[in-house]
Amino acid sequence: MTPLSSRHRLRFFAAVALLAASQLCLYQPLPAQQNSVLEDLVFEEIARDLLRPVGITHAGDGSGRLFINLQDGPIRIHDGVRLIEKPFLDITPQVGCCGERGLLGVAFHPDYAANGYFFLDYTDNSEGFGKTVISRFRVSGDDPNVADPDSEMVLLTLEQPDGTHNGGQLQFGPDGYLYISTGDGGAPAEVGARSAKLDNLFGKILRIDVNVDEESGEPYAIPPSNPFAGQTGARPEIWAYGLRNPWRFSFDRQTGDMFIADVGANRFEEINFQPAGSSGGENYGWPLVEAAECPQFPDACEDDALTKPIRFHAHDLGCAVIGGYRYRGVAVPQLGGVYVYGDYCGGRLFAAGQVEGDWRELDRRVTPFDFTSFGEDEAGELYFADTFEGRVYRVVTDSASPAVSSFYPLNAVAGGATMALSVVGTNFVPGLEVHWNSNRRPTNFIDNQHLRVTIFARDLAAEGTAEIKVVNPLLLGGTAPVYEFAVRAAPAAAPAVNLAGVVNAASFTGGTAVAPGMIASVFGSALALDSESTPGQPLPTMLGGTTVFLNGLRAPIFFASPGQLNIQIPWDLRSGAQASLTVRIGPHISEPVVVPVAGFSPGLFTTESTGAGQGAILISGTGLLAAPGGGPPGSRPARKGEFLELFANGLGRVTDTPASGEAAVANPLSATTASPEVSIGSAAADVLFAGLAPGFIGLYQVNVRLPASAPSGDAVGVSLRIGGAESNVVTIAVE
Repeated sequence: MTPLSSRHRLRFFAAVALLAASQLCLYQPLPAQQNSVLEDLVFEEIARDLLRPVGITHAGDGSGRLFINLQDGPIRIHDGVRLIEKPFLDITPQVGCCGERGLLGVAFHPDYAANGYFFLDYTDNSEGFGKTVISRFRVSGDDPNVADPDSEMVLLTLEQPDGTHNGGQLQFGPDGYLYISTGDGGAPAEVGARSAKLDNLFGKILRIDVNVDEESGEPYAIPPSNPFAGQTGARPEIWAYGLRNPWRFSFDRQTGDMFIADVGANRFEEINFQPAGSSGGENYGWPLVEAAECPQFPDACEDDALTKPIRFHAHDLGCAVIGGYRYRGVAVPQLGGVYVYGDYCGGRLFAAGQVEGDWRELDRRVTPFDFTSFGEDEAGELYFADTFEGRVYRVVTDSASPAVSSFYPLNAVAGGATMALSVVGTNFVPGLEVHWNSNRRPTNFIDNQHLRVTIFARDLAAEGTAEIKVVNPLLLGGTAPVYEFAVRAAPAAAPAVNLAGVVNAASFTGGTAVAPGMIASVFGSALALDSESTPGQPLPTMLGGTTVFLNGLRAPIFFASPGQLNIQIPWDLRSGAQASLTVRIGPHISEPVVVPVAGFSPGLFTTESTGAGQGAILISGTGLLAAPGGGPPGSRPARKGEFLELFANGLGRVTDTPASGEAAVANPLSATTASPEVSIGSAAADVLFAGLAPGFIGLYQVNVRLPASAPSGDAVGVSLRIGGAESNVVTIAVE
């Protein structure tokens, strides 16, 4: 059971009528729609005159530098503007090059900024075909652009039986362990046996712990969760196996999923996949299977124990796959969430994406490049190396004309204060400018679909119509069409908040305390010019011409109308005191209302929008509402022992607190700092998780198991207690 899957969120919206009844828009961001993918890409040269560049990475230290490893042994730095002449490190004298050997991989420790450690994968120049060496170096103490060549500590060596299939990728995973790819060794006699067997390190993905006490005398440790740790006859370093020559693997920086490009033999090139939740041990099938074919072992194609590739292409489209990255940058909006990779032969660039759960080819493009490696910078922007040309390129786009779909608030009131205007659209990139009546205004890039713009009080001094224009100032960047924004006359009457008019939006209890981060409804008169809902995130602090202040802090607004406002209580509001709440429309400010502020003000959402009756409680894993048979569509009684998902309000402070007005994320989860107690009937339910629901603003989710001792019935009471405060009582149906 996980906090609020996408399917459950959609079911939640469909099943819980409170959204329509109370107009409480609990915003969930939606993924951008993919349009063109590769057609409009532009490849911007950032470095040239490099001898055999085969790797591109960054240090994760906030410096913005790129590190480019050359196959012969040097590592060069691009500082964001130019290529630094002096190498960061040069181990050419100890490297056996070239062909498929050389300095093949560089990875920086996750805590590099503090410890200065980085790791290399290279083929040494020892007798025969040399050994693969995994070693650690340290940056020098006096120059961040120069490493200490005498700091090498060898962690692991692997004698190569042939000069091909050396693998060579290094990368730290989201778990902090170092992952290493090895090829099957290349010599034909034992190739299959090596890759498929667990008693050797060839044809594998290895996983080791480099954070060991140097006094232990061990260069690395085995993570206890490695799948073959402790297994007799198996090398404990092995994380996955059955690979031929994995040339570049990468982790999705957003999900933690792993993509492994495996160079094929006679017919096919593969992209293999390992989900972030994997416990390792996957067998990717070589030499039994090559992509979808099993020429030597026909039965292997039916073996469910083998993990099949998510994508493959035949040799009419290339000869050696070059693994890439799932794009998570912002400069190329059309690539969002797309896995981009290439092939060494023919200059083909491929794009793959998930469509209804399956990985499919989204696009393919022929380029003039001989791809040898892809890389990411700290911001997730994509680069690649062309070894034969000796150049490195950044992937950008020439189709950055912004398109605006909406903005909010839709209007403002003359005489109002400086406000934040949210602009929603597509093809937004860093550096965009928003112009107000041809005057540039401070513009904050949020993501490829959202901008936040500062509109000054002087812009709102008089009623009238302003022109809003989104401009990409780069050459060929383009401009969105002009939009009109109304600055309306201030209303005659000042806003007024009802006595006890600030209520918990879940329990609808008025006159009680509010808690930081919770959702509250404010009732009164002349509270807004007209009705307006927030179409996106982050939430604005002015909507319908209205701004709400609590002790001077602006409250994010979900919905505004003359009689009701739905707001989020700012996370920065101090608990244990009182807050003065005022509503401002243009020059008019309401009389202050004193609102108690507590650490907790729990409430459970219902489908009735009254704070009583059927609870907004789902049966986990089904998306069904725990309601009587014959009740709302998509519902049934809950069964004892099942997991339930309760949706709540006002559960107080959380870990990894999002900014006010912004949605919670799934990684890391924002858990409550206090543990709630949930009663179903008179039975205590085990609470498995309590925290903010990912993708929502101010909405809490509590996962519980329905106890066997809970009573049966169509209206079994459910309540929650946290920090000594009690919620309202709602009902569910129990079978």
